[in-house]
Amino acid sequence: MQDDEKKPNVQFHIDGEKVARVAIALSNGDVSECLAPDVKHVGDVLAQVYFCEELAPGFLGEIFAIFIPQFVKNHNRAALAEMAQKKADEGGFGDDWRDAMEAGKHPLRKDFIARMVALHEKVSGGNQNAAIKAIAEQSGRDEDSIRRVVTRSKKRKK
Repeated sequence: MQDDEKKPNVQFHIDGEKVARVAIALSNGDVSECLAPDVKHVGDVLAQVYFCEELAPGFLGEIFAIFIPQFVKNHNRAALAEMAQKKADEGGFGDDWRDAMEAGKHPLRKDFIARMVALHEKVSGGNQNAAIKAIAEQSGRDEDSIRRVVTRSKKRKK
């Protein structure tokens, strides 16, 4: 038996534009403008959804309920991060912002708060105490704990 014979022949693809056109037309109650291949494609998609639902009842509903909100959340997060980076670049502190975000990705978030305090100082033109106060207000953390984090971070760099 060859490898090709072992693999199932799955060539199903959902064309989002076709599905959207037909869905909009159906919701408007007028499918006269829909192209026959688009309607056929949507029929194929629905047949696949029906098959999956018959195979594992409730599974698709659970996937939609869990993964769609998570995908939207991640997409929004990525869009916001991109917009923030662009604004930081325009403001002349893009590298500092990028460094702070990379520190935030570290499993221990090592130096993240310290970098955010330093970034706030740079952007606002204020001193470290004002930056610590602002970061404490934004994060909901105690000023003293942020001050300790900043002090520890400076000691690590020595």
